[in-house]
Amino acid sequence: MNMWCHLPTGYIRRRVLLYAAIASMIVALITTLIFASATQAAPSTNRTISFQGRLQSAAGAVVPDGRYNMQFKIYQNGNGTAIGNPGGTVRWTENHINKNANAGIVVKNGYFSVNLGSVNPFGSSVDWDQENLWLSMNVAGSANTCATFGTGPCPADGEMLPMKQITASPYALNAGALQGKTADNFIQLGQGVQTDASSNTSSIHLNKTGTGNLVQLQNAGADVFSVSGSGDLTLGSNANKSISVAQAADDAEGTELTVKSGGGGQGAGSSGGSLMLQGGDAGGANADGGAIAIDGGNKTGNGTDGTIYIGSSNASNIQIGNNSLASGSQTILIGDNNTSGGTTNVIVGNNGNAASGSTTVQAKNTVDIATNGTTRATFSDTSNTVYFGNGVAATAPNDFTIQGTDSSATAIAGGSLSVQGGNATTGNANGGNVTISGGAGSGTGANGLVVLNTPTFSTVANDANCYTSGATVAANCTITTNSVNNSAAIIVGFSAASRVATLPDPTIRTAGRVTYVSAANGSLPFTLRANAGAGDGVEQNIPMLQNITTTLFWNGNDWTVAGGSGASTLQNAYDNSQQANGSATTRCTKLICSKTIFCK
Repeated sequence: MNMWCHLPTGYIRRRVLLYAAIASMIVALITTLIFASATQAAPSTNRTISFQGRLQSAAGAVVPDGRYNMQFKIYQNGNGTAIGNPGGTVRWTENHINKNANAGIVVKNGYFSVNLGSVNPFGSSVDWDQENLWLSMNVAGSANTCATFGTGPCPADGEMLPMKQITASPYALNAGALQGKTADNFIQLGQGVQTDASSNTSSIHLNKTGTGNLVQLQNAGADVFSVSGSGDLTLGSNANKSISVAQAADDAEGTELTVKSGGGGQGAGSSGGSLMLQGGDAGGANADGGAIAIDGGNKTGNGTDGTIYIGSSNASNIQIGNNSLASGSQTILIGDNNTSGGTTNVIVGNNGNAASGSTTVQAKNTVDIATNGTTRATFSDTSNTVYFGNGVAATAPNDFTIQGTDSSATAIAGGSLSVQGGNATTGNANGGNVTISGGAGSGTGANGLVVLNTPTFSTVANDANCYTSGATVAANCTITTNSVNNSAAIIVGFSAASRVATLPDPTIRTAGRVTYVSAANGSLPFTLRANAGAGDGVEQNIPMLQNITTTLFWNGNDWTVAGGSGASTLQNAYDNSQQANGSATTRCTKLICSKTIFCK
């Protein structure tokens, strides 16, 4: 082996380093792995390196016994063959100065021993996990009045060359591996960042062949996270838990989180795995099970709160509720907002851009439609009946209106409302009927009436031509078009007998109009004439008496008079009234078409 030689300053004080062979020099240095482990061990572990050597003069004689001033340095990189180790970097320096009786390094018969790091701890200044580390040694005599190494009465001889490369002892080499695995095969679990530069291998790979958990983490003795041997994840019950993605950087979108079950295998093909979300089961007696809340993220400013999509891409069937509930009951609330100030819009089914799709609302029992907290319609569970109002039966039944859409634009008519029976589609079958009837009375009460009424025909008009300002007129007249178009009931009255009031066609010729013409109280008998215009159908002449009302239906082209068993009675009463007023006539004994002919 090589040794460092020292020419004592007390002999010649020459600054010359000589080198010779040495029979024995022990350098015991802990290697990279051992020292790195020591720095992570318990606080009682000694973190120094033991170093021994022997000092001799240039002639080979041992130096006198005493306490010597020595300096040690550790360089990283370089080749350790020149003073200052060019190309290397000093990582650590320690001075042992003999400035009192117990300082300096004791040399006896040339031998010395020192614990490097005892004066200046290594700390983290040296990276032991690399090969190119050099130890240098410098001697500055044995003067005991030195204040600073290498100055004053203790000038330094200079770093001894070549420097000593720090190597491993056999035990340290063995400690560099654990059952044949080196540090590159392990991940550091302590604080700090561990870099794994390997490719196509797992950074942490455990193959458990026994029972128990793969991973179990605790906080203050309480379980917070565990992975069972079969891969099940369990979060501890010590506090509420959350699984989230970290917030994005400024001006960046949040990162998506996907939870997906396993896909089916290849080959013949297998079904994909199901994804189950379930609240916690209740414990003890009479306790509630845990709820599940799925919600979108909160908006900021004028933004919109997050949307929840269910079955937005691939779902072929969406089921909400239990399809095999054997006992108990279940309530499903969708958009059940009952808080003042909030708005909840619920849309079910396709919009107008969808190619196709149907929406079915079904129930074992009745189906209710409610708005503003009140039931508006109920579909019966035992008959083909829809009850409009507040339910099938109520102590205070609501009235109900079915109406076409109102117009919100100038000069645009409101929407029409059609009620139609079903069409027959094949063969010689009849179309379906439309029946409008009042409700049945009970006891001595009367059955409900059918009232045909619309907002524009809700008033009774004193016709301007035939009952001017509520007074009878003397001459024949034509009822105003305004009365026909806008009134449900028209009052006509004459102060002279045998007059004629002509009913014109309506301006809006859509079939279905019903008009009531009444003879005013005090009116003398007169004739109501309809369909008298050119191109009209069969002319209608209806005898009228005071306080008598005639009903006429508009079929789209002509007026039709509602018939009845009282027609002959009305005619006789008309004749008697004419005679009583001095206008006796001889009635012809036959009717030509539908015109009644009166003869003088």
